[in-house]
Amino acid sequence: LISIGHLDELGYSITFTDGTCIIQDPTEDIVGQIPKSGHGLYHVIHKPDSNSTNAAVETITVMELHKHMGHIAPSIARHLAENGLVLGIKVNLSSGETTFCKSCIYVKATWKPIAKVCEGERAKEFAGKVHTDLWGPVPVATLGGRSYYISFTDD
Repeated sequence: LISIGHLDELGYSITFTDGTCIIQDPTEDIVGQIPKSGHGLYHVIHKPDSNSTNAAVETITVMELHKHMGHIAPSIARHLAENGLVLGIKVNLSSGETTFCKSCIYVKATWKPIAKVCEGERAKEFAGKVHTDLWGPVPVATLGGRSYYISFTDD
């Protein structure tokens, strides 16, 4: 993903022509050419063995991946990385770090169990019985300034 606004602030110029996005640095050297896909999007394809300039690849740990992926199980985060299913970042699989996550421990200590089997009569029509969950305020608001999350599940 490329932020055109950020590149503009840094003095880069971006030109869209003939199905290609051309990015030039402040000295007008071409630093990237991005082809337009069949769906009309410009998809950055990194070719580490080419002579073109590529963005640096960020290296993160398995636990950082665990957090970036919404606190999925660390074993699943490791499995995804080991099997090449994580793209755009490099995951350090040899860090030997502990799989302790303070946030996960806190959440597991404060949640209330949900019954595995529905008790009582189920709804017979759409929206006859709706379950809702409200979470918030969050410690850090979203980019859009939101502080709460609400979900609705139709029985």
